[in-house]
Amino acid sequence: MYRKAYIATALALLVCAVPLSCRRSGLDGEAKAALKTLDRTLANAPVYDRAKQRSIDSLKVQLTGADASSLPSCYGRLHDMYYSFQSDSAMHYTTLEYKAAVSCGNEKHRVNSLLNIAQLNNITGNYSDARGILDKLDRSTLSPSHFARMCSVYNILHEYSAKISLGPHQAEYHRAKANEYKDSLLAMGENIFVHTHKLMVEGKMDLAMEMIKDYCDSLPLDHPKKSMAAFLVSIIYMERGKGYENEEITYLAQSVTSDIITARKEHTAMIQLASILFEKGDLKRAYRYINKALDDATRCKANMKMESISRLMPTISDAYERMVRRNYLMFSLAIAAICLISFLLIRSVISQKKQKKELAIINRQLGEASNIKNTYITQLILECNSRIDRLDQYRKDLNRKAQSGDRDSLLRELRSHSVSEKEWKSFYDVFDATFLSIFPSFVKEFNRLLIPGGEIVPRKAGVLTPELRIYALIRLGIDSSEKIASLLRYSKTTIYTYRSKTRLKSFNPEEFEDEVKKIHSI
Repeated sequence: MYRKAYIATALALLVCAVPLSCRRSGLDGEAKAALKTLDRTLANAPVYDRAKQRSIDSLKVQLTGADASSLPSCYGRLHDMYYSFQSDSAMHYTTLEYKAAVSCGNEKHRVNSLLNIAQLNNITGNYSDARGILDKLDRSTLSPSHFARMCSVYNILHEYSAKISLGPHQAEYHRAKANEYKDSLLAMGENIFVHTHKLMVEGKMDLAMEMIKDYCDSLPLDHPKKSMAAFLVSIIYMERGKGYENEEITYLAQSVTSDIITARKEHTAMIQLASILFEKGDLKRAYRYINKALDDATRCKANMKMESISRLMPTISDAYERMVRRNYLMFSLAIAAICLISFLLIRSVISQKKQKKELAIINRQLGEASNIKNTYITQLILECNSRIDRLDQYRKDLNRKAQSGDRDSLLRELRSHSVSEKEWKSFYDVFDATFLSIFPSFVKEFNRLLIPGGEIVPRKAGVLTPELRIYALIRLGIDSSEKIASLLRYSKTTIYTYRSKTRLKSFNPEEFEDEVKKIHSI
């Protein structure tokens, strides 16, 4: 009963351990598939980084044989390769682009490098430096492409400035300036990202979705514009509120996957995705994604991203550590339950085997006792029948002698012990034969218990010696010296002497007779 109670308790611990260690995220098939794709891509992130680095190294080789006039272009392309991959290296090469452009009088690359530097200052959070560079540009001399880039950098500058403004009036100023630059970009031509963002700022989410979603879905994950397009779609779904979480997660996962494939290290989408998954209870992914975002932001020197991560990181890390501790506790409880169940099962199996063995011994002993009883009963009946016949014949012989008047012969017969001796001999013969038929190896097994030289060997096969008859009776369960003496017509002293001498010739005198009782029958 106690064993069953232990097993029930252990199973309860094991079952209860499972629900506490996991929570359902409630995601649909498309969101789950997008996250699985992201996880596989994230596992291969070093492969994409190495491919990007090989492309950069290949471009650096071209610097060796480049002349002064081609250096600005080479440095500019290295900036483009390092942008969103490693911002300090991007800054280094665009600074070299500026110096090389000034040295050879290349105005195009001089302005390009200044715009690059301003854009990098936006990424690293140096907004005043970015503004200083942009404000010094002579707009009248800018080419259309440079003017468009200037508006784009200004737009980003004011967007960021609006987020960190100290008051509503300052934030509204920056938002208004950002819209002005958006309008300028739109006036210069169709820009789907700028147009979509402007519609979103104006609250026209349905129009924004119509503009960007089909375009986003048409782009493969390795397309350089896929990340931005998917991120904009996710924001629109987020603005729609509850009921669209699966779609938001799907497009955030696509944006992050594209970033990893193209080796971009500015994971705005990954930070947002980590935050949502944290709220939904998927702590493992949230912890993995926020750590990846932190590593990449640190490598890219993206200070704005690092600030966002630093606000979210402690919350996710604490929750993840609590989950790990809880899971470790549940795992420990599960292991303890399994060990307890295993111990109880093993003990139960051992106990059952022991019981089966004991039952087999009992059955064998019962079978042996039954065989001995049946054999001796049969022999007793036969011997009694034979003895009745012999006594009847003896009676007839005495009767004849009495009727014939042969008084002397009759007296001699009555005084003689020959008849009783014959009967006792017959008894011993029947006893020996019957016993050895049941225990054919008794003499051999008995002598194995005696030390060398102390063996008892019968003079004739099939006949027991007095000592062997004594121990044959003991094997049959008659171990009282008084009963043995009565059956064998010896004095109790003789029986005691035989038993003592035989025990002293055994290997283990104290347990000798117990060992004799264990000698098997057929």
